[in-house]
Amino acid sequence: MSAVANAPVDFEKQEIIKNDDGTKTIISYKLEKGVKYKITQKVKEVKIIEKTNPAIEERKKWAKYGVAVSDTKDLLTVGDDVPFFLGVNWKEMQEQYENKKNKKTVKSFVCSNCGGAHLSAQCPFPKKSSATAAASAASGAGAVPASTGKYVPPSKRALLAANAKAAASGEAILTQEEMRKKEEDERTLVFADLNLNTTEDDLTREVLKYFQYERCRLVRDRNTGRSRGLAYVSFYTKEEAERAANYWNNKGYMNIMMRVRFVQEHRQNR
Repeated sequence: MSAVANAPVDFEKQEIIKNDDGTKTIISYKLEKGVKYKITQKVKEVKIIEKTNPAIEERKKWAKYGVAVSDTKDLLTVGDDVPFFLGVNWKEMQEQYENKKNKKTVKSFVCSNCGGAHLSAQCPFPKKSSATAAASAASGAGAVPASTGKYVPPSKRALLAANAKAAASGEAILTQEEMRKKEEDERTLVFADLNLNTTEDDLTREVLKYFQYERCRLVRDRNTGRSRGLAYVSFYTKEEAERAANYWNNKGYMNIMMRVRFVQEHRQNR
């Protein structure tokens, strides 16, 4: 609000300007203590849509009786519309009502796998749809699906190729996370029968100092925190893991013979 010059002004007239962003600028004038002021307001119109139930609106028109004749609208409470079926065939009437109600319901989710009314992650047929997509998407490790012309990122080409091969042989289809876990297991070794006094620093300084490893984790007891004589070591490549297994398997360390195996073999034999 700002004071304006002493020019003749129509104080009852308002100037309305429509802006590009959907708002309106309203300019008006007022006189206060002999000073003219220009008032600029920016207004945005908001439409509020109120949905009502036709059955409830019809009940509001019913004539009141008894002690409620003099009650105003503020004292009245209208409950939900609950259908009540009378007759011998009330079950058929209820089914017709439910079917009519379901037809008006709009599906909020459409599955990209089977087209059902649920999320794609909750599809009951994920393996089947993944197999079909993988078989048609790629035939080799670096293949790009030519039928659709879509670009396949390099990070997903190995997954599509593996799933296409698995679908052809009838094996289980893997997700992106399962494929990553499988690739990591192929280059992870289990160092078993370790001395209970062995620490992670001992392994990294003396056992793994000549190998290219990614991480080393010593398994400890959950309650006491003491070592359980077991360690998982992930290497950068499968070849490096094989070299470490051939070197340390059945060799002594801290007066105890170690057993070094790949994690898949360790899970099968325990």
